[in-house]
Amino acid sequence: MAGEHRPVAHVVLAGFPVGTVDGGRTYDAGALPKGSVVIHGELDEHVPLSAVLSWARAHYQPVTVIPGADHFFNGKLGMLRLVVESELQRNAT
Repeated sequence: MAGEHRPVAHVVLAGFPVGTVDGGRTYDAGALPKGSVVIHGELDEHVPLSAVLSWARAHYQPVTVIPGADHFFNGKLGMLRLVVESELQRNAT
């Protein structure tokens, strides 16, 4: 189906960079499409959870926090997968 454009069915962001992150880079993110899923690690060492929550508050965007997870979800990929699967199933209804 070359050239065919369809809207994105789902947006799932994990370790979403927003605000000032490790290294001094700054990301200014706007609102996401309705039904988007944002997942963040409690112990993210690159993107502070507080920055993500401040952004989410301004955009009325829920955020799922994975306890004990770092930026790359080391040791928590199984939990990340379960959260993504659950959110996609919930959004499909």
